[in-house]
Amino acid sequence: GKDAARAGERASSVGGGGEADAAIALARALSMAGLPELASKLIKPWPQWLNGSDATHQWTVGILMPVLAALGQDQDVLSAARAVSSIVERSRYLGAAGDEYVRLGRIDAAERLDAEALALVSVPPADDPKLQSDRDAVLNNLALARAGRGDIQGAFVVVAKLRDEAKVRQVMSYVVLRAIDSDHTPVVGPAIEALQEMAIAAQDAGLLLQAAERWYTVGSENKARGSLARA
Repeated sequence: GKDAARAGERASSVGGGGEADAAIALARALSMAGLPELASKLIKPWPQWLNGSDATHQWTVGILMPVLAALGQDQDVLSAARAVSSIVERSRYLGAAGDEYVRLGRIDAAERLDAEALALVSVPPADDPKLQSDRDAVLNNLALARAGRGDIQGAFVVVAKLRDEAKVRQVMSYVVLRAIDSDHTPVVGPAIEALQEMAIAAQDAGLLLQAAERWYTVGSENKARGSLARA
């Protein structure tokens, strides 16, 4: 306890960097060990850590947000996210905090963060390539976050907001892979079906081969052979 308190005092005196990182890591461990009060005390000065270069700032927020979520500090989670200027990085960190909420069984809190991420791109940008690229990246992050939690229909909703058909196919391929890698094979079938239909419509043999591989991965050999035949 004394060591943790001293680490917190040291961390509170720096603007990000290694000592703040150590305090956050220790707070995470204390939270998982069932000592939330001490963990909360350690990271209480977190707003003071968001100084220095933008890269350091983003790194600190990235490792901090899941800890804030684990401690139930919902408003601080949003405040930390909103301190990140890049909407792409902000959406990624919101997804990481959302994953923590899901792990804790707080689906409602995860859905609020999803809504926050989606609000970042609620208005399609004008014909500005950089803004359009950022919007696509945010949607990609959100779709992957939902797929990683097994929310395939939710991922579909996000992917449908992409305006470029080639990008839609690309992100749908990522969605399928993320769902499989996250052990959600029982619900990934509709995503593979959608990927296959997109590949057929676009006459994209490479994407059909991807669909076949995904079918094999989830144990649907007949469907895999069908995709191969179409390819």
